[in-house]
Amino acid sequence: MAMQLDVGHGTRGAGRGVREWLRRGGAGGALLALAACYESATEAAPPRIQPAQVRWLEWPARVSTVVGESLRVVVYAPCGTPRIGVTSDETRIVVSAEEIVNADGSCLGLTTGIYDTMVPLPALHPAEPPSLFQPVPFAVVAPVANYVSGALEQARLGVLELTFRPPSQAVRLVAGRARMSVDTGCAWARLDGQPAEAHLIANPLPEIVVGQPPRLALIGGTFVALNPAACGRTTGIQLRYAQVDLLP
Repeated sequence: MAMQLDVGHGTRGAGRGVREWLRRGGAGGALLALAACYESATEAAPPRIQPAQVRWLEWPARVSTVVGESLRVVVYAPCGTPRIGVTSDETRIVVSAEEIVNADGSCLGLTTGIYDTMVPLPALHPAEPPSLFQPVPFAVVAPVANYVSGALEQARLGVLELTFRPPSQAVRLVAGRARMSVDTGCAWARLDGQPAEAHLIANPLPEIVVGQPPRLALIGGTFVALNPAACGRTTGIQLRYAQVDLLP
């Protein structure tokens, strides 16, 4: 008779077994096991730090002291607010940027894209101090994206000079990734990722012509006053170099 009951009402018997399992804490044990598995997976794949790319830098051309001096640093950080560092050695000023991402490289939270900030200049300690007629140059270096290879490269973007006396004129240098274009006789450099910020180019590139799509380039130059004004601007960038990408 017992055998007939088990066969005829197998589902009901299984239900009683599940209820008994739940009553004895089986569900709690299962949840604890799932939590342990999740914690184990999380511990095995913690967030990681990866380099972020510097898109734009501005800095003084010459200083006699770093007190009150700063760099403008624009970083592309799609996974959140980056950590920006500026250090120096006897010959270089090095800008670095990092962001925190998941183990698989995906973002931890909402993306922010472009991060624009001012950073104080670090202390400068050259091997030999500047003399009256001989400033000490420091190469300005930052991680810049190579859009062809997809890699970040430590690029020498320009030079800052440490002088014996305060400079007679405040001059600021600039370097970074920009989209170059020409319209109605005016040449423009728009920050890559910040198209609303456009700088007039005082010495246009011959390979950038009217009607051509904007071309990405790594540029470096000096902010200069324009007298008379041109294209509605009183300041512009006098290019010192421009490396135009092969692809638009």
